[in-house]
Amino acid sequence: MLGWQWGQARCGPLPRPHRRRLAAAWTFTYLTVSTTALAQVNSGDVWVQKGLAIMNKSIQSTIIGGEYEDESNIAVSQDGSRFAYTRTDADIDGNINTISLWLIEKDDPAAAREIAVPVGGPNNSMSFQPRFSPSGRKLAYLTEKAVVVQPTDGTASVEIKPEGAAVDCCGERFEPKAIQTFAWSPDGNRVAMIITGQRNTEIRSGIELGATDSYGLDPNQAPSKLAIYDLKSGRWKEVSPNSINVDSFDWAPDGERIAYAGSPAERTSMPYMYNDLYIADLLGRETKKIPLPPGYNSGPLWSPDARWIAFQSQGGRVRYLAEGRIGLYEVAHDKLTYPAYDELGSISGFKAVPIDWSPDSSSLLIRVPYHLSKQLFKLSIPQGHLSRFTQGDDQNFYAGRYQSSSSSAIVFLKESFFQAPNIYVSPADRFRPRRVTAAKSGLSQDDVQVREIEWPSRDGRWSIHGWLLLPKAVPQKPLPLLVFAEGGPTMVSPRFRTGWSYPIHALVDNGVAVLVPNSRGRGGFGEGFQMAWEAERNPGQGPLEDDLAGVDSLIETGIVDPDRIALAGHSWGGYLAAYALTHTARFKAIFVNEGVSLNMMEEGLAIASNPPFIEFARQLGKGMPFDDDDADRLRRLSPIYQVANAKTPALLEFGADSLIKDGDALFQGLKHFNVPSELISYPRSGHGTTEPALLYDAARRDLEWFAYWVLGKPTQRMLDRYGPAPISEWLY
Repeated sequence: MLGWQWGQARCGPLPRPHRRRLAAAWTFTYLTVSTTALAQVNSGDVWVQKGLAIMNKSIQSTIIGGEYEDESNIAVSQDGSRFAYTRTDADIDGNINTISLWLIEKDDPAAAREIAVPVGGPNNSMSFQPRFSPSGRKLAYLTEKAVVVQPTDGTASVEIKPEGAAVDCCGERFEPKAIQTFAWSPDGNRVAMIITGQRNTEIRSGIELGATDSYGLDPNQAPSKLAIYDLKSGRWKEVSPNSINVDSFDWAPDGERIAYAGSPAERTSMPYMYNDLYIADLLGRETKKIPLPPGYNSGPLWSPDARWIAFQSQGGRVRYLAEGRIGLYEVAHDKLTYPAYDELGSISGFKAVPIDWSPDSSSLLIRVPYHLSKQLFKLSIPQGHLSRFTQGDDQNFYAGRYQSSSSSAIVFLKESFFQAPNIYVSPADRFRPRRVTAAKSGLSQDDVQVREIEWPSRDGRWSIHGWLLLPKAVPQKPLPLLVFAEGGPTMVSPRFRTGWSYPIHALVDNGVAVLVPNSRGRGGFGEGFQMAWEAERNPGQGPLEDDLAGVDSLIETGIVDPDRIALAGHSWGGYLAAYALTHTARFKAIFVNEGVSLNMMEEGLAIASNPPFIEFARQLGKGMPFDDDDADRLRRLSPIYQVANAKTPALLEFGADSLIKDGDALFQGLKHFNVPSELISYPRSGHGTTEPALLYDAARRDLEWFAYWVLGKPTQRMLDRYGPAPISEWLY
């Protein structure tokens, strides 16, 4: 009717037959447009809802073992007959993460029972850190402000609260705040723990800050203390002096000594990079300092025969972007060595972690990032021979330990992209895993192809590797692609929770290919590859070119549609996504989640006289803004300074308590240059959220953005805001 009136006004009266034909034509056109728009709206909303059904299962999967590769959240009794573990269950509707503690007896998953009061909350990430007593008749675990000692027969438990430590061994001015970690003594009569706290004094004057001080540092914060609680007498005993900030420790097998790692208490810039080892004689109250070369040194582990102390160490090569390899101290001869140092470097770079000794003290069980997965290796001592134990390149293995003090079995956690972590046991002399727990994700890996792929870098310097996730039934037509840039920069690996950073599980189920590239600067492929940013003085262009080369290789195989590709990233991956946003128009959509270093000029000004941070920036391929050449380079590397080049629609997501200021600066620039963009602030969230409802909300927004800009499938909201999709609809 509107069309007829327009035609009549513009052209004057028409003969009746022509009016009927024109009206019919306009009616047909109107119905066709309306039907097409409705089909588009329905296809977008339906596609997003289908993906959210998968994310519902993913987010609400039962997670065993806590966050990431946490070695502390599973425990095995000395005789190997009992397993304890932390379990996390999420409820999207209630927006609650419930953390609970479970016990399995006699290796029977069906007999698993909950043994502690569960703790629930939106951002709850508490760690119970269960520990069996040497006899196996008691289980200790951590609550918010106490260690609970509970007999496994269900009788009354005892709480150890650190308040008494202030008077007995920490001083009246020390106010305990929390227990960081704890461990049983070999005789089971004492518990040692690291207590965090603050000085109980009022500050009535201004505090002068030096160039190496942190503005966020609480001036009342006290060094973390190592102390022992005697279960029989109820008394506390000081182990570490006030001058040392303790971060890790281990009992000697005789129970008369403790080894701990700590840094000078007055150091404020990255104290963990300046640790030494200390051996405290608990009978003579003497402490021996073992000076270590600078760099990361942590996590001492006594061998069962008390001959050795193993620890994670950089061996004097200070790498702020990494952790370490293996250090070994021979106690009787006061000798430091670094077994398999070069070999571990050629495999993993700087990320090997010692986690347990063999019962006969002949080897160490270590966790190693190895060619796109986390694997368990054995390191013979003192020979330094390295051998891989776990098998399964598309799976991660961590939290390994020997099942008992006399057992030839190894317990560990195993996970993959589509399988949540579970506890497994394998004979120690051959890898033959058997599952102990029965946590299920609701997702099926049978519906997915997981491929490890390789391609040459564009500059010919490296072979780049990555994970390609595909629907099981790949259609004849090319697929849309999401390139996902992990944070870190850590080595990419088949972590189940990768699917929470972006809705990867949902995308693959909805017919989208996902590439997770291990671009230069990451671990798993040797020291040179991991140090590429420093050598090239560029953390942006090289990694972006690596990712784009991977995209090209997939296009050449016919798997990927060259016109339907998006890039998403979190943390440093968020930086790479923002860098791509301002340096290429190759992608149809960009997702920047908690992008770091968006303004490298401002970062440099904030650390210009802080030597540790300056060195950290140098190793990251950055520089100082007071040097003209560096200043120009930092501007080119900073997405905020390059925003005039942006053309790609961008969804920006930041925690309200984190980097939202930088996110807003980038957003303002995008709006100024009329780039379609949205900025989402997640309340109560830091550098990533754990709230189930917020994870679900983020997945909805990500799926909606991808559907509209990459698939041509608008939801009603996107249609109302941006009009018809600018790309033809993709049909799977």
